[in-house]
Amino acid sequence: MPGVLIVEALAQVGGIVMSDGASSDQTIGLLTGIDNCRFKRQVKPGDQLLLEFDVTRIKGKIVKGKGVAKVNDELVCEVEIMFAFTD
Repeated sequence: MPGVLIVEALAQVGGIVMSDGASSDQTIGLLTGIDNCRFKRQVKPGDQLLLEFDVTRIKGKIVKGKGVAKVNDELVCEVEIMFAFTD
């Protein structure tokens, strides 16, 4: 699995976590930043990728969190992702 798709998957999980499951037609989450992205190993066909995301900071409408991708409890990728939410 290409690294860019791993980061995309972590951003999608982060968006769901940060929205807190609330569905609103008025609020849109925008990806505003990716920092400190590190890849530790490749993800090959047959690997099961586990995605985790924790919110680390909320400041107004800006939310930042840390995403981790693992295969068999072995770190594959870690990244800090920032979102901004609109009205």
